[in-house]
Amino acid sequence: MLVFPVLFHPARRLALSAAAAAMLLLPAAGYSEEFCRRVAPDEEFPAGLTGQYRVIGKRPISGALYSASLTVGINSQNYPLRLTEGDKVIQGEAWLERCGPDKTLALMTRYEDQEGQCSIRMDGDNYWRVSCLTRKDGQSDGLEAWFQTP
Repeated sequence: MLVFPVLFHPARRLALSAAAAAMLLLPAAGYSEEFCRRVAPDEEFPAGLTGQYRVIGKRPISGALYSASLTVGINSQNYPLRLTEGDKVIQGEAWLERCGPDKTLALMTRYEDQEGQCSIRMDGDNYWRVSCLTRKDGQSDGLEAWFQTP
């Protein structure tokens, strides 16, 4: 019962408010050095990530819609990407990261001129579904959805 009157005393409130404001102005020193950590590629996890996908998307900046086919491979460093849209082929890379205290899994992508952060999950038929927020030149208004093909 004595804790609340002490915390809400006018002088204490002012000190707590000043401390809270100072913490908001500090850089992210209170956070871990790396919020996300890169995970080495592994054929076993997530199982079946490599393969063929159909992609639909909206380009960052222009907002143009597109559809393409995508091949995801694996090597010792990353997951090589080969995006084919008509007769245009774009090479890229992807890698997995574990983020935050819960170690949430994220798939990061990078093509020639855009990068993305993706969530990955399986559908009811055990195929991967990947949803990405893409960005180019610091603008993150693009989208991509990957649908794994059998």
